[in-house]
Amino acid sequence: SKTKMKTVAVPAIAVLLAGQTVDAKWNSCAFGDYQTIYTSLAQGVGKDPTNSNTDCVSKANILGLKTKQFQDSFKTLTSSNWAEPLYLLAEMSTESTDVFTACQTTNLAKQFAVRMNSLAGIADLFSTVGVAYLKEYATKPGKSDLFNAFSGVKNATNCGDTALEFGKSLQYLMSYTAQPADYAN
Repeated sequence: SKTKMKTVAVPAIAVLLAGQTVDAKWNSCAFGDYQTIYTSLAQGVGKDPTNSNTDCVSKANILGLKTKQFQDSFKTLTSSNWAEPLYLLAEMSTESTDVFTACQTTNLAKQFAVRMNSLAGIADLFSTVGVAYLKEYATKPGKSDLFNAFSGVKNATNCGDTALEFGKSLQYLMSYTAQPADYAN
């Protein structure tokens, strides 16, 4: 059944990734590093992960700012500004919608569903990872974008690099790219 297949897939992926020795500075991302995490992830899933000047990254940066403002609003909560967190939550909701549009996250959700809701999808996911490792160790070392992104996550030394490389891993693993907006056509 589909439920059993999903139940098996999650631990199987965890075991696959757990076999990697991870030296990344996972603790370099603090709870309040929203802008760094959001913008780096957005940049990582972009058509050109070296370009930080995209609508997706810009909207993710604004969402990070609004998320921080929302979190900080609880630190200064008084009886005279009790509704401030609600207003900021509404702004965060709007900014989230902007990120969903600019980064085309619905496409990522579709790709995730394709790879997690059927045996064929899970087989495709495992074969994608398998080919990345095979390409690295058997045929063309250094030429697999997915393997290089996995290695980038493993070797990252700060929060921004970890999130960027994780975004690139998602891009290559899920065949998802946030295309730049082209309003002229």
